[in-house]
Amino acid sequence: MGIVIRKLFFAALLFSSVACTVPINFSFSGDKPSNLKETEAKQTVGEKLPVPETDLLSSTGEKISLKKYEGKSVVLVFMRGFSGYVCPYCATYTAQLSLKYEEFKKRNAEVLVVYPTKADHKAKVEQFINACNERLEAEGKTPLSLPVFLDPGLKLVTQYNLLGDLSRPSTFVLDGQGVVRYGYVGADKADRPGIDRVLQEIEKINGSSKK
Repeated sequence: MGIVIRKLFFAALLFSSVACTVPINFSFSGDKPSNLKETEAKQTVGEKLPVPETDLLSSTGEKISLKKYEGKSVVLVFMRGFSGYVCPYCATYTAQLSLKYEEFKKRNAEVLVVYPTKADHKAKVEQFINACNERLEAEGKTPLSLPVFLDPGLKLVTQYNLLGDLSRPSTFVLDGQGVVRYGYVGADKADRPGIDRVLQEIEKINGSSKK
């Protein structure tokens, strides 16, 4: 039994050291959109997402309806949620989004980081935000500038048929009418679209709206 405990301890120690080595400049190089029909998401580029039947909850406890963002492009980024620890890739990716947040706002786009959680996991979300800020502060950057929303009871991810893919991070770019213009479901927790790649999709939306 003692040997087993020691092995578990060293495995946990190894994971901890690996988790802390995902730097803020980690290269997320996802590019081509996913074939969403081959994932549990079952969403299709070119189709309008259903109007959410539930509000999101901000990390400060404020209820937010996605209807608030009608008319603007929206980047919906679904994190893995809390599965016993804060996903280091989620924290690093969110920190990278924060650094480019003003670039999205200049393009009349909003970034919504959605953290799937049970109703009693607010403390876990605070832990996640702290992990994001640690990465930013280590580089001399300002704390997280974009909002992180809770999805209590997994209502939103269930409505969007994402429940089966929660072990894989998902990113959707919606235009001002709520139509999916780009979707990316990572093959693993480190597989996510590059931030500049997502910005390119916003540029495409803005360009097509001017025609």
